[in-house]
Amino acid sequence: MIKGKWRIVEMAVWDTDFLDMMEPAYILFEGKTGGEFAFGCVTGQLHCRETDNGIDFTWQGNDEMDEVSGDGWAKLQTDGSLKGEIRVHNGDDSTFIARPRTTSSTAWSCLPPSGSPALPLPSRLPNLRLLLRSRRVRRPSF
Repeated sequence: MIKGKWRIVEMAVWDTDFLDMMEPAYILFEGKTGGEFAFGCVTGQLHCRETDNGIDFTWQGNDEMDEVSGDGWAKLQTDGSLKGEIRVHNGDDSTFIARPRTTSSTAWSCLPPSGSPALPLPSRLPNLRLLLRSRRVRRPSF
């Protein structure tokens, strides 16, 4: 089954440092027709259509501050990975390999699930505030 969040671990055109520049690269398939992806400075909202052996999609989003769109596909492989392609209209096309999201990864476990409220602040934060207040530089009076 392809539905769910997948960690993009490889893309043919971009290296891993770029993929994870803003957050761990991922592609998410929700419900029957929705989803999203993010890698590097590129984000997109998916409109999906199931096929006999995978999903075809079109997408709209941003590459840095520029509006972009395109299409792509994803197919489940026999080893449990996801192989696909993301194409940018009048831009780069790249195949990708993704693995099911696991919660054992430190990077993933630090992020709240999509749609969840932000993580609570550490309980020691008030102590940090006190420490910072005690070290404030006093403004000279004129």
